[in-house]
Amino acid sequence: MSVLFADTFALGAGDVVMPIVPMFHAHAWGLPYAAAMCGASLVLPGRATGPEQLAELLEQEKVTVSAAVTTVWKGLLPHLHGRDLSGLRRLANGGGPLPVGLSRQYLDGAGSS
Repeated sequence: MSVLFADTFALGAGDVVMPIVPMFHAHAWGLPYAAAMCGASLVLPGRATGPEQLAELLEQEKVTVSAAVTTVWKGLLPHLHGRDLSGLRRLANGGGPLPVGLSRQYLDGAGSS
């Protein structure tokens, strides 16, 4: 339930949530359950976990919130250039520290057209 709080993910009915985390892994950090509780849409990539496939899903589904591990964010970054990710408002990282340089690249608009 804490994922719904304003000071965390602030999920709401207008969100499109895509956890890029195995469902068995800490229950995908609770995102699928929180999405269902607040009426948000849920995108589950299934086996489509290649960086190009994930970038396509982020754009096509107009994802607003996503979560993954550093390895995923590193691999995904080169595939975001030129994509319309204007609805994306929150990316979460887990499993270890996120390098400051990688965070800056995302904040500087890695996927902006």
